[in-house]
Amino acid sequence: MTGASKCPTTPPNAQLGLWPFGRKSYLIAGADEGGRRAAIIYTLIETARLSDVDPEAWLGDVISRIADYPNTKIDELLPWKWSGPGSQAIAA
Repeated sequence: MTGASKCPTTPPNAQLGLWPFGRKSYLIAGADEGGRRAAIIYTLIETARLSDVDPEAWLGDVISRIADYPNTKIDELLPWKWSGPGSQAIAA
């Protein structure tokens, strides 16, 4: 099957719109592990959008800071708590 199909209309899924289906759509996933990784990325992006946060700005900021960020404050990087690039100082 190729083309696009509407995903189920439960409230979270209704936000997502059209999902591509077909052989070429799955090439990006590669295998089961690739599919799981794609699902994680899609979830992060949609969570940011639902939190009225620009996913690209949020992910870019979080990826650049997460390695040195204190474990006890990691929840500050969640999209619904994030307030902008470089907004929280990293404790030494």
